[in-house]
Amino acid sequence: MSENRTKGQQKQLYGGGNCAKGADLIKTDKDEASFSYRDFRVFRKGKKTKHKAGKRQKEVRKMAVKIRLRRMGQKKAPFYRIVVADSRSPRDGRFIEEIGTYNPSTDPSTFKINEELAKKWLADGAQPTEVVGKLFKAAGIEK
Repeated sequence: MSENRTKGQQKQLYGGGNCAKGADLIKTDKDEASFSYRDFRVFRKGKKTKHKAGKRQKEVRKMAVKIRLRRMGQKKAPFYRIVVADSRSPRDGRFIEEIGTYNPSTDPSTFKINEELAKKWLADGAQPTEVVGKLFKAAGIEK
């Protein structure tokens, strides 16, 4: 700042409460005769903050989605559900959707898969784990 002003003087001069201690006001409009508070940008500690009018833009995040087994059943008697889950969630934790079951305890092993849901998630980019990929292959489900 070229002149030393108190916080109250800054508020009076620039018409806003965003003038904080240590904030520098830089004039962006070249016309000296007419200006408003919107002609200034506020810089604080090296970070630029912009005052945007209108709606915030949504940030689209891509998730790493896996189709994997979720262990159920009793101790030493495993039973699995085939689920679609975020790869960061724990094995038996939160999942997005259940698409089938797998029981390795029976002889021969039995599994039931909802083909529509499986194909939908594969088309959307979900990656099956090794065992689920083998189950899909046995059921005749491909991308």
